[in-house]
Amino acid sequence: MVPGYVVLIIAAITLGILHMIAPDHWAPVTALLLRRRYRDQFIAGIALVIGALHGLSSLALSLLVLLIGMRFIPFHYINTASIVLLILVSIYILLSALHEHDGSVNESFSLTAVVTVSSLPDPALIPIVLSVSTYGSLHTLLAGAAYTLASMSSVTLVVLLINRGLLRTLSMVNPRYIDYAAAVILLLTALYIYLT
Repeated sequence: MVPGYVVLIIAAITLGILHMIAPDHWAPVTALLLRRRYRDQFIAGIALVIGALHGLSSLALSLLVLLIGMRFIPFHYINTASIVLLILVSIYILLSALHEHDGSVNESFSLTAVVTVSSLPDPALIPIVLSVSTYGSLHTLLAGAAYTLASMSSVTLVVLLINRGLLRTLSMVNPRYIDYAAAVILLLTALYIYLT
């Protein structure tokens, strides 16, 4: 049987990849960079910064919630709390996807504004960090690092491929389908935690 922390790290990687291929992370920066005709190296650098900032801010938020939670919740209830959070975040993602409007991009944003908005933390990592924390600090940091690296790789690859015109179909995918996939991953993670 696969150790639980491995499953949780894989869930963090999958979440990082799925989340960063959602247009709200790559579409604004891609539109801006294409309009300004930057070189691939600059585009890749900006995408890496977005992925790193997003991953690290999500990890920081998750660790903050973990530290605050540990102060008020006995450690043996962390798994239960993470299952509840996984379900709540999944419901939130599903409801947001159901009410999502046109994903058009406002191209008047500055590069700083686009990077800032695209880098905001993702609360979906919180329950995974809570669950993996029961395996120790090292596994918690590994899950956070895996999520960050997956975010960086995913958004950089998407932005570069779109810049080269190779990924036009992704830009046509309705963002809510990516949200649905992320919610399913979180619900499956909750089920796995519950069953183990």
